[in-house]
Parts: sequence; structure tokens; C-alpha cells
Amino acid sequence: SDGYHMYRILYKNLPINLVFSLLILTSCTQSTKLNNDVSLENLGNKAYERQDYETAQTYYKQALQSKPTISAYEGLAQTYEAQNSWKEAVEIWTAISKIDNLTNLQLDKFKLKAAKNHARLGNASQARNYLNNINTNSILDSREGKLVSGLTSVLEGRETHAINSFQDILTQTPEDQSVKINLALTYLVFDKLDTAIALFNEMPNNQVAKLNKSIALVLKGKEKEALALATALQGENGAKKTIQYARDLKNIPPTSRARHLFGVK
Repeated sequence: SDGYHMYRILYKNLPINLVFSLLILTSCTQSTKLNNDVSLENLGNKAYERQDYETAQTYYKQALQSKPTISAYEGLAQTYEAQNSWKEAVEIWTAISKIDNLTNLQLDKFKLKAAKNHARLGNASQARNYLNNINTNSILDSREGKLVSGLTSVLEGRETHAINSFQDILTQTPEDQSVKINLALTYLVFDKLDTAIALFNEMPNNQVAKLNKSIALVLKGKEKEALALATALQGENGAKKTIQYARDLKNIPPTSRARHLFGVK
């Protein structure tokens, strides 16, 4: 495919090849200085806002074919993230982070995005490399920065660091249920089952918390209680699958358990 015109890939509903991205992006910083018509990019933004991600991708790709801008690449990467297409997204964030003339703040922002997508792919070492090269404290200390750091640490088997990352967020926003679930899952990964169950109990109306509580109960040896809870949530057939899934988690190391529980590839 190296012989293809560098824009050809933009006509297809496929991930942008990293090599092509880098070629196009070399002109991005200059293009963004021009007062160009960005109507296609705006259409992409509107499609993204209404969660029509495939349409948004089409508009962003057309915009990039016409007048490449960093913001259009950001929009395209975000549509992939919204669809859990981490591989496609990380290629774009990686390419953006290699552009010359970015401010330090921009560069660190894109490094965090690349780290997040590497972590979602289970590439803990790559994620850690990006995190270690972020120099802006406000980015590392942001909610997203701590989430990425926490997930990366879980995948690395760094229990204390992962717990601290999630707890730091909850210190600021104690009712953040998604972070509380991440913290509870971290305890579950490292066999702190009572602590995990206590956290799940703090979210009685959260279906994800209830389902993961049933998994924790299996790991704790309380299968009858786990089955009753899972059955109420999923029905008999779904509950049986959940119980078996939890049994399979019992005898695998924390790093492998983390990949399962956090849903990374």
C-alpha cells in the first residue's frame, strides 16, 4: 500500500494508516493557521454530538482530504474511541503527537490520549512510556490522567499505585460511580474481596456494580448468593455464564484477571 496516494485511505471507511497520517500531518500546523472553510469538519462535529459516529467519520475524512487540520484528526480519533476502536484511535493520536511546533500543553494532551488507547488495548508498557513523557502536571493530575495511570498500573500488577490513582479522583468527586467501580475492580483483581464488595454495595442501583459484586461473591466462595444476584440481573442462562466466568478468574494471575475485568483486549 506504500505506493498509494497518501489520501486514498481517506476515501474508505477504514483506519488511517499511520504512515499516511504522518505524511498528511506534516502540513497540519500550517493549515490550521489559515482561515479555511471548515464546514465539513463542522458537519463531523455535529454528527459526533448526536452520536452518529460513522457519519462523523465520513465528514472528518472528507475534511482531512480537503484541508487537513489537527482538530479534524482529533475529531476522527474521538469517533473511534466512542466505538471502542482503540487500535484505530491510537494510530491517530500517535501520529498527532509527532507533529512539529506543538505547544507543550498540546503535545502532552495528545500523549495522554495515546496512553489511554494503548492501555485500553492492554499495551501497558507503551501506555507507561507515554505517561512517563508527560511533563504537564495539570494533565497528569486530571481525572483522565489519573484514570489512565490507574488502568495502566492495574495491567502492570502495581496494586498500590492503581488504588491510589483511583482514590485520588474519589477524594475530589466521591460520588463518581465509574471511578468507584474501577477502584472496586482493582480490589477484586488483587483479591481484596471484602473491600470490593463493600464498594459495590455503595452503588445499590448500579447494574454494573451488582454484576461485578456477583463475580466477587464467587471468588469469595459464596456461589449460592452470587447465583441469586446474577439471576435477578440476567436471568438463569445469563447467570450461569457469569458464575462460570467468575470461576475461571479464580486461578489466573492478577495481570490476566485485570485484562478480563477491565475488558481490555
